[in-house]
Amino acid sequence: METHICWVHGFYPREIDAFWTRDGEVWLQDTLHKSVAPNADGTYHYWLSIRIDPKERGRYRCHVEHDGLLEPLDLALEGERLQGGEGWALWQAGRWWERNLAPDVSRCEHT
Repeated sequence: METHICWVHGFYPREIDAFWTRDGEVWLQDTLHKSVAPNADGTYHYWLSIRIDPKERGRYRCHVEHDGLLEPLDLALEGERLQGGEGWALWQAGRWWERNLAPDVSRCEHT
């Protein structure tokens, strides 16, 4: 089993909808959601995690909806394994977020 974290930060306004999907359907099993929390600069951050069988990684996505997005964002679990841990870094998704979103929604990182 491996754990993935979808971390969304630097967004405003506070309201955000983020969840895991499996094969396109909302997936709540083996997930953990934290509360939306403020950043020092007046923006907000939020994260959710999921524990999955690594053989099924391709079936899961982190789904994010926010007013700063032109359309909902579905991020695949792709990336490289973090040294010394069991999580995965999804740098490709983070770069997409930075390049394509309005300034109010600045970044999404996944580990």
